[in-house]
Amino acid sequence: MKRTAEKVLTWIGILFQILMIAVMALALPFLNDPSIKNEAINRIESMKANGSLNQGLSQVTPSELFDLVKHGAIIIVIIAIVCFILAIIMTQLMRRIPKTIGVLLILMAIVNLLTGNLITSLLWLIAGIMLMARSDKAKQYTKKQAKQVKDRATKKGSQSSQQYKRSNRK
Repeated sequence: MKRTAEKVLTWIGILFQILMIAVMALALPFLNDPSIKNEAINRIESMKANGSLNQGLSQVTPSELFDLVKHGAIIIVIIAIVCFILAIIMTQLMRRIPKTIGVLLILMAIVNLLTGNLITSLLWLIAGIMLMARSDKAKQYTKKQAKQVKDRATKKGSQSSQQYKRSNRK
């Protein structure tokens, strides 16, 4: 089967993934800017003073919290890039091993949820389910042909044994 619908869904997801990677890659350099870091630290301190920030974070300084967020953003970009590369590889292998690629797409959609890219995850999840649910018509046809050949061989076998018995009677 061509699996056109699954490929289209996966490629649309890849496009959304590229968009998300580009936005994150543009935003990451600003996290190193001292003025943005100072503004974020000031906001965190004011939130602590208001009591609107979780009390469990009282042991973490605002500077450490900002660094954690920055490192988390870098990890999210890395996960997104890995998912992007795997999705491109999977679109090339969809025709050969559709069931396996379907399972991998579903797993990748779950992992991609960590990046916050819900649209891509949903598209990859739908494509994975479609790959697993749709049966391969070529394999069914081959099984059907194999049954027909087997039935013909059984009929020929019974006919040839009857002919053999008749020839032995003479």
